[in-house]
Amino acid sequence: MCDIARSPLQECVDNAPGNISPKLRQKGDHSISGLDFPCQTIDHSQEEIWSFMERSLRPLPWNRPVEKTSIISPDADLSKVTKKIAFVLYQLSLSSRFDLSKGKIKCVSIENIHFVIRFFRGKDCSVVVEVRRMSGCSLIFYNKYYSAINAAVSGVVRLPSKAKNFPCNVSNTSKDDSDQQASLYRIEEMIYDNYWDTKVLAMQLLTFLTGERSGYQNTKFYGEQLLRGEKTGIFNFISSLIFESRLLGEQCDGYESFELLQGMAFEILFNVLEFSAKQNQLFEYIQNNKGWYDNLLVAILKEIDMPHINLHNAYRAARCMNIIFSTSEELRIKGKELDACSYLLLANCYSSSTHLLLEKETDQAISILEA
Repeated sequence: MCDIARSPLQECVDNAPGNISPKLRQKGDHSISGLDFPCQTIDHSQEEIWSFMERSLRPLPWNRPVEKTSIISPDADLSKVTKKIAFVLYQLSLSSRFDLSKGKIKCVSIENIHFVIRFFRGKDCSVVVEVRRMSGCSLIFYNKYYSAINAAVSGVVRLPSKAKNFPCNVSNTSKDDSDQQASLYRIEEMIYDNYWDTKVLAMQLLTFLTGERSGYQNTKFYGEQLLRGEKTGIFNFISSLIFESRLLGEQCDGYESFELLQGMAFEILFNVLEFSAKQNQLFEYIQNNKGWYDNLLVAILKEIDMPHINLHNAYRAARCMNIIFSTSEELRIKGKELDACSYLLLANCYSSSTHLLLEKETDQAISILEA
């Protein structure tokens, strides 16, 4: 049986007294067989956190213009304002880092949109909430994230509906295989380019080409090429991002670039797994490559075991795991041997107040394993 390096939180569970057996937890119950999990350490709605932020709240500088995206809350109670925002961040599954000393929240969306929320004390003791986009798509930021935060601060949380699937320029009709092969060859060249921006662009193209919006023929062709390992260079690069993540990450100019590439690797993997599962072909691929999929399960569990490092990648890994567990009883047994339920419960507990999508995916994975 393969061993997976245990995180500090997992070690705490392993060393606890008594027999700990993974069970589905009910909402609000953060314990496994009598062991209390320290979920309160990641609950951003604690009274002590907000009271500390209240003390560190600075007045709005007189010589600083107010951002157009600033929101003046009608409620002067900072704790109420921040709790509303914390709830929206959870509902939108944003990866958030709280800088309590500066009254600031750094947010990263699953679309890799970076923005900062800052709190100031305005005139008449009002709370000024400044939402500033740092990078990423401005259209998604304003329509999805800023609008939700604005609604929350105004007192009514109305999360936006799912974005419409706008038509794309990629034809759904069958293309000549030589054109598709040429596209793969060019993507492979870009992946092994010396510049990380070129690698990112290549992975973005491959993420789109393996997705539903590129059309059935494209999804089928590119998915089969990757699952069969026929394009060895691309297959090995994606595998290295998933399997040897820490080693490859040390070679990056910046760890942020690596995390972006790894996230797209999981997206591509999910796209091809989902399509082949719908075509009832995934089980055949798994049977022909048992060793690779066994290693994939171990790599996925490692990623799920580290939601504190990257919540979005843990969510992407959990999505891939759900498809695999739904396909093969043999891999479900393998997951139980690897104690997958414990890892999923830890990630589920961590995401219960921070990342709604990860919470749902881990709930589903546990249900599949416990069925």
